[in-house]
Amino acid sequence: MPYDLIIPDIHEKIDVTDEIIARYPDCRFRYFLGDFWDSFEWEFQPDHWRRVAHWLVKISDDSRNKLLAGNHDIQYYNNGMEYYLCSGYIGAKHQMISQEMPAHWLTRNCHWVYPVMHGDRLTLLSHAGVNPLHVRYGATVDLDYVMKLNAEITNNFIMGVNDSLLQAGRGRGGRGMGGITWQDWDREYSPLEGIRQIVGHTPHAEPRWLGQDLCLDTHLGHVALMDCETGAITIEAV
Repeated sequence: MPYDLIIPDIHEKIDVTDEIIARYPDCRFRYFLGDFWDSFEWEFQPDHWRRVAHWLVKISDDSRNKLLAGNHDIQYYNNGMEYYLCSGYIGAKHQMISQEMPAHWLTRNCHWVYPVMHGDRLTLLSHAGVNPLHVRYGATVDLDYVMKLNAEITNNFIMGVNDSLLQAGRGRGGRGMGGITWQDWDREYSPLEGIRQIVGHTPHAEPRWLGQDLCLDTHLGHVALMDCETGAITIEAV
């Protein structure tokens, strides 16, 4: 069957990710759910950070790869705005990324929300999920709405505007509702009626379902295959 590959939070595990990519050479697209950066394993290894930076530039040049931005990513591609900083942030890593990667790499190569259609069924992929409270009152969440949402968040990010849709919620030490990159699955996540969502961000030993919605973050222990025609999901252990 033709399928798309969904890869959750890698946190600098680029060698494991390359093995996953090699295992599924015939997929149509690869969707990366964000959080490329920050890992205790390589916390003080600048040479590895540099490898990750160069790897990200390489995979973003491949049109088969669709990249989502996570909270551990946005902190390294802005002008040091404190309200986007999270655990694992290292100033030296931020400086290295600024030197080794193209300017505005994240906003030019990553999405906040990625819509996928299977017939008339809409699936949204994002790092942490779109909550009903994120949606403007009376709005219909469809392809047009998602495109405008992506554009608005990107513009705010570039302009340095404090966007609530990118901030941590109370579940992660912030205020109010967590945003699309920072919504805790256990304490804040809520489904969108009639729309399936696939997210990462909140790790667990096994993938978790909430109705039709899926949280796939298992410390890169699992990936998902999504049938290109029907949208059916198959979860496989790494």
